[in-house]
Amino acid sequence: MTEVVFHFNVADKRAHACRLLRKAYLQGARLLAVAEPQELDQLDAALWTLAGRDFIPHARLSDPPEMQAHSPILLVGEWPAVVPHPQERVLVNLSNGFLSGFDRFVRVIEVVSHDKPDRERARERWKVFRATGIEPTHHDFTAR
Repeated sequence: MTEVVFHFNVADKRAHACRLLRKAYLQGARLLAVAEPQELDQLDAALWTLAGRDFIPHARLSDPPEMQAHSPILLVGEWPAVVPHPQERVLVNLSNGFLSGFDRFVRVIEVVSHDKPDRERARERWKVFRATGIEPTHHDFTAR
């Protein structure tokens, strides 16, 4: 069964996602990050500039298949997406909506800011997960 974790009250979703993706990549994880199309370019650029000389390898789902195959992090701006081998990836949701087909992934991480509309959308996603029989867990990043 898919594990679902909410990261609540993050001060900056993009910065949080970059740190999360970097940490998971360094631990050997393969990830898929979903963001609103307008946010995707900024996330892509942020991954290039996050850690000075560190390189965080990533590609977009629109890149050639051979590039995707060698990239531990895929960035997606449109959902639903056809993802090669989703069971090998952690799904990181930065978008505003519920991602149908989430159960193809071993783990889902929902990143939620302290912005009221973002929190309200996250509450709705939490309810949908529970309705599917999944009891999400959460981490509160208020003091971090």
